[in-house]
Amino acid sequence: NTQALLDAWPQAQRDTERVAIINGLAKTPEDPAGKELILRAAGNHRSKNVRLTALRALESYDGPEVTRTLIDSLGHSWPQAREIARSTLEVQGTSAHESLLTAVRGAESPLVRAGALRVLTSQAVDAPKLSRQVVDLAARSARSDGTAEVRDAAADALGRLQANEHRALLSELVQTDESSRVRLAADRAMNELGQEANEQEVVVAVLPLDNLIKQSKHDRLGQQVADFVQASLSSARVCRVVDRAKVDEVIK
Repeated sequence: NTQALLDAWPQAQRDTERVAIINGLAKTPEDPAGKELILRAAGNHRSKNVRLTALRALESYDGPEVTRTLIDSLGHSWPQAREIARSTLEVQGTSAHESLLTAVRGAESPLVRAGALRVLTSQAVDAPKLSRQVVDLAARSARSDGTAEVRDAAADALGRLQANEHRALLSELVQTDESSRVRLAADRAMNELGQEANEQEVVVAVLPLDNLIKQSKHDRLGQQVADFVQASLSSARVCRVVDRAKVDEVIK
């Protein structure tokens, strides 16, 4: 039956036929020729339906080439491909750990780095040794990765893995990260640690600028600039903005 399916592949004219062949081959994962065909389809087939089916079929297989194809798919432009790759990698267990750790450390694609970190986080929840490695990688990524997608995944990892030693880092992300997505992820992580994200809250009052050039036409400008800065800080959620009239009260 396997050979018949392999022979039918070059003759298949429709995607429904190719999908049926892939599903049939996946029932005999011990066959190397079937595995090779599915790996090729998962890696580069032009049809979306065929490629996604092949990615799902890789759940029946193991080996470094399978792990490599799935990790590469974490960076695919199709969200469905990334999600299938993530869920399949999560069930691979320890065999994929080293490749995933390597991907987080140095993959060129930020989607691959973020996806690999999310997979490792899910696997590390009940694996103390792996958890230590993932927390260290997540802290490094949260501090230095230039892509918000990766910092988001890193903040999520620190919260889910109860990285209490990195509370200060999460608090810094809440207050200063340029991405609202990362700030929200860090805020959630702080809450998962059992502590409010505003533990080291920054409180700001914006005072009007003085009109040092003493031209009356500019008298209102200082107040307008202060109002604009205050509104921007409030919407960015990087700090708590208090009314200027309450500065003395806050200081006390």
